[in-house]
Amino acid sequence: MFIQELDFQNIVITEHVDYKGYKISFLLNNQRYLLLVGKTKILFPLSIIHVFNEKERCQFCNKLVFKSSISQQVCLPLLGIKKELLAYFQKYHSELLT
Repeated sequence: MFIQELDFQNIVITEHVDYKGYKISFLLNNQRYLLLVGKTKILFPLSIIHVFNEKERCQFCNKLVFKSSISQQVCLPLLGIKKELLAYFQKYHSELLT
């Protein structure tokens, strides 16, 4: 999977309230994901989870994900490219990651 092939939409970057870092929310093919990012002197990716509004299958891992406002279901294929995802957001949305 190449980052250039992904069609990111509705990107929202906010500071995380429970720890020093960010939550990066985005849509890929109309499914919402959340990249959790830690921040010390540098930014580092922690995890990526599904945040679906309806019960549906994830297009990347094929896992059946239930509707939940707080999901802890990790998407393993996207987790495998979490460094590349963070690099993408740092490159194209650096003004929101201060």
